[in-house]
Amino acid sequence: QRAAQTFTAVQVFVEALRALDAQTPLRGLPLADQRIALNRQLLAGHYDTPLGPISFDQDGEVQQSQSTSRNSRWRRTGRVAPLSTWPPEGTHEL
Repeated sequence: QRAAQTFTAVQVFVEALRALDAQTPLRGLPLADQRIALNRQLLAGHYDTPLGPISFDQDGEVQQSQSTSRNSRWRRTGRVAPLSTWPPEGTHEL
């Protein structure tokens, strides 16, 4: 699960950076200005990721309609329970 979350974080960062650089070339901008512009781009974007669609609210909190998690219990066979999503398909968010 951590590998998927890490991949998604890098994907979102790279997509935002590419979109920003296409609008305003970053070369030559002071680092502080690059950081501010990237933060604004991250907050404005909507990203299709392996973990589902992701966006951010104005405070930078992740907005995600579903999340994927692994049950932490081991089965008697010694295998980990399969991945599941929340909310389960066919149900509504709480």
